[in-house]
Amino acid sequence: MNQNIILKIAENNQEVEDAFRVREIVLTDELGFDIASLTDEIDEVAKNVICYALENSSDGVQTRKPIGTLRYFVHGESIKVGRVAVLKDCRGQQIGKKMMLYVEDNVWNEAEYAKIKQIALSSIHEKMGFYEKLGYVSIGEAYLEEEVPHIYMTKKRPQL
Repeated sequence: MNQNIILKIAENNQEVEDAFRVREIVLTDELGFDIASLTDEIDEVAKNVICYALENSSDGVQTRKPIGTLRYFVHGESIKVGRVAVLKDCRGQQIGKKMMLYVEDNVWNEAEYAKIKQIALSSIHEKMGFYEKLGYVSIGEAYLEEEVPHIYMTKKRPQL
């Protein structure tokens, strides 16, 4: 199913709630993480990317269905990406890739991030191939987060 989507930074309470709901469905309900869907102090400073699928109802009204999310925030001279989640029935449509490229475009091209040297993330070990295809490189050894092997990955700022 190829669908029209909107990628945006969550700007109001409804969009933030939509992002948290996708996070809860994927990370807590599906993958079993205890804390991944909960809000924390990082959510107060992070930007949440929300991906909506545009759907047309029978009466011609267009609605937005939240299907993916991630958050990112400044961490020293890095941007840290986390809580990447795409609804199960929407996987295989490059939603995750589009969200990551959206973040990269914002970070590499916005003046507020001019001093950022890299984008970093903690990938579930079995998902690291997804990030490698986007140019991320693993750093160090695998470690456990909530009993699941993860690996730290980074992507350096492109040189002009």
